[in-house]
Amino acid sequence: RANGLKKPIRWFSVPQLFRYERQQRGRLREHFQLNCDLIGEPGPLGDAEIIALAIDVMRGFGFTAGDIRVRVSDRRVLAAVLRARGVPDPGLAAAYTFIDKIERLKPAERESFFASPEVIAPARVADLEAVAAIRGWPALDAELSRSPASAAAAEPLRQACAALDAMGLGDFVDVDLTIVRGLAYYTGTVFELFDAGRTLRAICGGGRYDGLLQALGGVDLPALGFGMGDVVLGELLRERGLAPPAHSGIDVFLAAVSESELPGLLRLAHELRDAGIRVEFALAMQAVGKQLKLADARGARLALVLGPDELARGEVMLRDLGAKSQEPVAMGSAIGRVRAALATDPLAQQAPVPLTVHR
Repeated sequence: RANGLKKPIRWFSVPQLFRYERQQRGRLREHFQLNCDLIGEPGPLGDAEIIALAIDVMRGFGFTAGDIRVRVSDRRVLAAVLRARGVPDPGLAAAYTFIDKIERLKPAERESFFASPEVIAPARVADLEAVAAIRGWPALDAELSRSPASAAAAEPLRQACAALDAMGLGDFVDVDLTIVRGLAYYTGTVFELFDAGRTLRAICGGGRYDGLLQALGGVDLPALGFGMGDVVLGELLRERGLAPPAHSGIDVFLAAVSESELPGLLRLAHELRDAGIRVEFALAMQAVGKQLKLADARGARLALVLGPDELARGEVMLRDLGAKSQEPVAMGSAIGRVRAALATDPLAQQAPVPLTVHR
């Protein structure tokens, strides 16, 4: 099927995932996860696009560069730098693991990390620590000057970071060679997103996994993407007071006084729904009082009551169920009046936080 899809393929899913392990803050046995992937694009602009998407998801919640950091690296750069420092190819996988875990290893544990000295000699631990300490382009460029091959390997990462700068997102991004990602299928750019204070686990992580689709029996297409779980994100939203208020109810309940007004009520209901307003009405005819009790039970802020007098005048009665007030509204202006009333209620209208234009 992939051969019939226009490339690049932009793909996303929000599955419910499970894992069997010890539960702790930011890591549960059950969670939902946003997966976003870009398939069929090998260039660094694809890398920038995916990283920008992760940043914009966070910006959509109201986070700024002072709240979150994207730590970005590239497996190709790390491999070239390690080779330039004398790490043999058979030892690269072990070196990746060491660098990935270095922030959690005590000095004594670092010295004894490599059980097989012939893979990586203990004398190389200092080299690995020096590589892991690289932060930002000036430090990385100084390291790259050791080898022309290293400098060439860094071009895709350099171009991706330049694209993020052009998008106005460079303030969110830190070059950090300790970002390796634990899974062996990553082949190029890798990144993780953290809260700026590093008090929580990674909010999301991902990178380029060219070759994985073919290895799993599919077509040979370059690909990259990220996964963002709801657990750490939820922790950070609550910590910063940015969690959107919960509201699973409806905006407006429509009530008819008698069956004679039902056709007009149904027409108005679908006009409101077409306008993006959440509407409900009783499916069986009953007294207006019972209908309004149902409206309250469903969490409606407003009710529109249509009776024979209102129908004759081309009006509908707009009731504020919280304030216990009401006013007649012309049928033709009902949508505008409802929107105006809902705009004063943060629970009723939860529009996404508008993104500012990229600088």
